[in-house]
Amino acid sequence: MNWTAGTTYYILLDARTDITTNHQFYLGVPEAPGTWYGTVSPNWHNSSNWSGGYVPNETVDVVIPSGTTYQPNVQNNNAKCKSLTVQANATLNIGAYELHAHGAVNIHGALNMTSTLSKLRTESDINWHPGSS
Repeated sequence: MNWTAGTTYYILLDARTDITTNHQFYLGVPEAPGTWYGTVSPNWHNSSNWSGGYVPNETVDVVIPSGTTYQPNVQNNNAKCKSLTVQANATLNIGAYELHAHGAVNIHGALNMTSTLSKLRTESDINWHPGSS
């Protein structure tokens, strides 16, 4: 079954008996890709650092939250995403490579361009919110 965000699903539990009892069941809902976990390293290209278990591409909205063990660094290769949000107190570092956001970029935290070759390219707006740097 494919789950759709914003859709309400109902579950019918039929014990096939007239005996009243308690039931426990668990649903495994797949997590949407694109949230930075940063549990393994600062490497943007390490799939273990991302929700969904894979590195974002141009179809994935990316969120960089604060409070992760490692903050992301675009290193070793160019990177892509659909939209990009760097939350307050979070940091995104772009090394000597390009991050191409195909949608809007919202910076609430810090964006560090760590090389003279660093590039952030977007096909939409870059929004710098109060408190960002």
